[in-house]
Amino acid sequence: MFDSKGFSAWVERLFERHKLVRRVALFWAIWLITVVILRVTEPEVILGISAAGATIVTGVIGILATVIGFYQWNRQHEEDK
Repeated sequence: MFDSKGFSAWVERLFERHKLVRRVALFWAIWLITVVILRVTEPEVILGISAAGATIVTGVIGILATVIGFYQWNRQHEEDK
């Protein structure tokens, strides 16, 4: 039926060897930034953007810096083991 050793080995391989969490976080940030930038740069939107809207866009772009920092910290943490 259900082999718990096989499942746990699969999960360990997925998260440890293939670095699923790091890569998903990185691709999520890239996708989010792309969607926001494409939406904000539409001609009808860019003319009416306020200071608050510009701040939100800047914050979304800042997410990438956070994710890259997490990615590098995680890689360094692994190398130290």
